[in-house]
Amino acid sequence: MKNPLKIRIYQKPGNLKLTVSQLSGYMNMVCREEGLNTGQISFIFTSSSNMSRLHKEYFNDAMPTDVITFNLDEHKLEGEIYIGYENAIEQAVFYSVSPEDEILRLMIHGVLHLAGRDDASDSQRKSMHEKENEYLDKIKTGMIN
Repeated sequence: MKNPLKIRIYQKPGNLKLTVSQLSGYMNMVCREEGLNTGQISFIFTSSSNMSRLHKEYFNDAMPTDVITFNLDEHKLEGEIYIGYENAIEQAVFYSVSPEDEILRLMIHGVLHLAGRDDASDSQRKSMHEKENEYLDKIKTGMIN
């Protein structure tokens, strides 16, 4: 029998209104809907400066970014998703959404990458954004809890 999916959350900002348990539960449900049923995913909240450093080190791009996803093992699901908390707050203000919604969107975005989805082209970005909205709507309406 395979081990169940484990979701870990590190350095959750204290002023985020969602608990670690809520975030883990939501992401577990998104993972199951995407067919990710075993393995481990770690979500790491970090600073904008660290996100820029990671982006430069692994993607040769020093521009700030909001989410970086690493699939650490090509044979099984073992992923790390880094969330730039400061970037997320700025984006929440820019898009007139709550910080919690923006954080959830970025977490979902990372999960979609681990599920094999890409956002390199305009059509792929559009498809991913639609899927992010679908899952965010399910979370907000209680269809994923």
